[in-house]
Amino acid sequence: MHLTKKGDNSSNSNSKECAIRKRPSSSAGSRCSSKTTASRRSHSTADSRRSSRGSLCVKSVTAAATSRVMAVLIRELYEAYDFLQQGRLSEEVFKHVYNIHNNADGRKQDASSAQLPQLQTSYRGSSSRSLLAQEKEKPPTAAAVWHRHASEGYLCFEGFHAWQLEVQDSKVGAPCVAQVRMAQSIRDLKDDLGRDFATGAWRELHTASKAAKGKSSAYPLEAIVDLEEALQKANPAMQRDVQYDNRAKQHLPCLEEPRSLVASWKQQYAESLETRLVEATTIGALEAALEAEGEAREKTDIEVRKIEFYRAELLRLQQPFALHVTTLAGAEATVQVNRTETIFVVKEKVAKAMDLKAYRLNLVCTSQKLEPETATLEELGFGTNETEKVAVFFGEINRWKEMSIPEFLELAVNVGAFSVAESELLQKQYDEGKISREAVQANYRTSRVVAKECELEVKRRREEESRLKAELAQKEAAAKMKRAKESLLAQAMGQSGNDSCLELRYLDDGSARLALLSLQRKAADADEKLKQCSESIEEAMNFLQQRLEHAMPALEDGVNALRVVNKRDYCEIKSFSRPPPRLILVMEALCILFEVKPIAVRDMHNPGRKVADYWEPARRLLLSDTRLIEKMLDFDKDDIFEVTIRKLQRYMDDEEFTPERMAMVSHFGSAICRWIRGVVMYHHARAELAPELAHLKSQQEEFEAMLYHKRVIKELTSEVQERMA
Repeated sequence: MHLTKKGDNSSNSNSKECAIRKRPSSSAGSRCSSKTTASRRSHSTADSRRSSRGSLCVKSVTAAATSRVMAVLIRELYEAYDFLQQGRLSEEVFKHVYNIHNNADGRKQDASSAQLPQLQTSYRGSSSRSLLAQEKEKPPTAAAVWHRHASEGYLCFEGFHAWQLEVQDSKVGAPCVAQVRMAQSIRDLKDDLGRDFATGAWRELHTASKAAKGKSSAYPLEAIVDLEEALQKANPAMQRDVQYDNRAKQHLPCLEEPRSLVASWKQQYAESLETRLVEATTIGALEAALEAEGEAREKTDIEVRKIEFYRAELLRLQQPFALHVTTLAGAEATVQVNRTETIFVVKEKVAKAMDLKAYRLNLVCTSQKLEPETATLEELGFGTNETEKVAVFFGEINRWKEMSIPEFLELAVNVGAFSVAESELLQKQYDEGKISREAVQANYRTSRVVAKECELEVKRRREEESRLKAELAQKEAAAKMKRAKESLLAQAMGQSGNDSCLELRYLDDGSARLALLSLQRKAADADEKLKQCSESIEEAMNFLQQRLEHAMPALEDGVNALRVVNKRDYCEIKSFSRPPPRLILVMEALCILFEVKPIAVRDMHNPGRKVADYWEPARRLLLSDTRLIEKMLDFDKDDIFEVTIRKLQRYMDDEEFTPERMAMVSHFGSAICRWIRGVVMYHHARAELAPELAHLKSQQEEFEAMLYHKRVIKELTSEVQERMA
């Protein structure tokens, strides 16, 4: 084909003329036409091959997608069949759902047969039959399907999948039509199963049976009752007010297994009740067994043989019997007691009969001692005869039990162990019978009273000692002041000698004026010396403070760690019966610092030798002290013996003796370790400044002496001025 412009007419006419003059021959034209035809055939063959390959790819993709969709539908259908959610189908479940499924499909096919077209086109090589003819073919029975595809008594998904593929292969029609048909069939099956009473009853019975099996070991009677109720609900004969179809009124296969299970459980429970009744030798055990039997008889039809015999036996055991009591002094008494009464109640009865205090009584029979007080007579195997004999021994007098409750509470309030509100509350609860005498006088309450009494006694002794010491110190200070005034007055009057003393009353007016002038000069000199000494002391203290700055942070950290220790951390370290080695290490160091001596115990690794043990003394003397942390905070860190520091050096060099390692076992142990290390570091820093500290101490003593001398001058000057007036 030649392309020319529309305006080029000359060229078009010339080309036509040339074409007319130069027309090829017939042979040449035939050859050209044959070549053209061959070329067209080759192109058409290639196009047909490409189109066939494309159609094959499309068919393979379509087949794969159809297979996946069908697999999903088969899985959904399998889940609909498995309405009990067991993961596999039993024969009863499969046949039940199969019948529902086929009956529903048959009804729908009859209803829609008039609307289905007759398709003469076959699919997958099938004969030319209509869809309606194939759909009306009778499906295989459930037994035939089960026999062919089930394995080991169950139909798993693999067999179900193979069966459904066979069903779909046997039907004609396009794949999309089969998928739509199957999806509609699944929806219809779910609807039918949801409306079917037998299916719902089966599902509920299966759930109830599973729950009952779970509780049958711990609560067998509840399991029996629950499963029986589920059986009654699932049994159509029990439901008179509900309409069922013929299939629901028939015998359900799902009832057989629960019925046999309930029968087995009932037999086992009845046997267990009989065993409990035979083995029950006490009133409590017999009452519990009879109560369990009555509950079983009320809720179910379980019956136990010889039940009247056991009831009569219970009445016999509940009858009271006589207890004959004798003391060593020959006093006797007889009381009526029951086998279910505790030893405490028996003592109260004996004490009332013999006019004694019950807490002092100890009851003893020929075979054993009747204790503890909370045990009953039948628990101790006592009371098999109509009359029993016991002996009474008297115990020690108890201070608290000799008191009445009002007397005890008054004492507790007076010593400060109880508040008034607490005392009134306890008295009210005791009067109303809410708490017993033992609860009011419990060990922790009497311990509080004893502790308060000890504290008051110690406080009284300390106050008395402090008063005596204060009076003695006051007398000594007055005598010292008198001697100092007389000596100073003698010096003011020009007398010399160590024993020179002069009393103010022996001076005349002239001597008094001379003494006053001399005292005024001495006061001025004393003020000047005090000022110089104060400046010197302040300078020395600043110097020492700068030198001790590197040791103070560690000590302050230890003090802060002790202040944040709570009661729980403190009680934790006391609760160790076998403390960790790190905790033993820190308590050894604390004992050394507080000069607590160890005890000698046998070495566990070498029984032939003894080793020093600090844990027991630490727990008895340090950890039991409620003021331990207060004593550590008030510890005199400036007055520690050098031998103590040398003993502690071994712990300071130990890698385990660090606050971080101690924190792994105890917070209180970590705080103690931090504090000890701070004290030792402070001591070493202070030891390096021993000469400076000694000099500072001498300066402070000199300053105190100057202050006292200034005070003597001031008081003596006042007395001289009064004498002159």
